[in-house]
Amino acid sequence: YRLYLPQDWSKDRARRKKAGVPKEIKFTTKPEIALEQIQWACAAGLPRGVALMDAAYGNDSRLRAGMTALEVPYVVGILPNTLMWRSGTGPRRKGKPLNNTGRRDEPDLVSAKDVALALPKRAWRTVVWREGSADFLSSRFARVRVSVG
Repeated sequence: YRLYLPQDWSKDRARRKKAGVPKEIKFTTKPEIALEQIQWACAAGLPRGVALMDAAYGNDSRLRAGMTALEVPYVVGILPNTLMWRSGTGPRRKGKPLNNTGRRDEPDLVSAKDVALALPKRAWRTVVWREGSADFLSSRFARVRVSVG
């Protein structure tokens, strides 16, 4: 296990000293911690399953790339403005983007929201996953294979 150290704590010497945080502990994002733990589990030979992540993790391209490199299957939530290529398409240029905007100028990129809105009604399934405080928690889900820009 590993505890998350908030970034403001990592720079506050008095708070670190009071809490007993060793000097060698540096700020690391939650997705970076997640990838380190998954790398450790793979190296330890633990059984692999599918990793499920919400958008706080799913929108981190380094985490997704790390999962792919480890050959760990995953399903992630992403934000509506995440840009992607539909299945069967992808970047036309290879290598690094030509500018600092990432690949946002690439042709054929569409937002996750546009992909979702274009899906037929039959693509969606209602999933109920547990009982909440007032009722069962449920939402509509669709599965689409894409490449994220």
